[in-house]
Amino acid sequence: RITYAGPAGSGAPPTPDATGTEGGGGMPGVWEWYGHFTGLLEPDLEVGRKEENPPKAGRALEIAKHYPGAREAYRRAAELDPENPEPLVALANLPDTPAEDRARWLLEAGELQAGRFEAVRAQENFREAATHDHGIAALAYRRVAAVEERLGNHAEALLHSTEKA
Repeated sequence: RITYAGPAGSGAPPTPDATGTEGGGGMPGVWEWYGHFTGLLEPDLEVGRKEENPPKAGRALEIAKHYPGAREAYRRAAELDPENPEPLVALANLPDTPAEDRARWLLEAGELQAGRFEAVRAQENFREAATHDHGIAALAYRRVAAVEERLGNHAEALLHSTEKA
């Protein structure tokens, strides 16, 4: 609890039992701002993993570079809202995600985006998935072709259906 903010000289209340730390300065309210900005209700990473809003908790943990906790929160978000591609994209984009997993998450997100007529985002995720796992490249480009076909771009669909095959 912050009871005083200001110079340590005159006007500061006595704090005989307090311990201090030397530093360049401090900003009262930083944790409060951070918590509101990221959705983390307490400045405790373990609490953040159990937040009511898994996408926000995942983002807060990712910002804190606590990738296992972020992964857990994003997986929970994907379970709670299986039609939302964003938790899958977030899982794919965690820095420590293995390439094969990254490709799988992006492919799955692209499928959801294609079903929602988010053609550009779906195709971006399919193409990126192909770069992370060459074993699924042909499948990923067939998915790009299917999106083009749905959009009525038959020539583009034909081009992509044979790409990387």
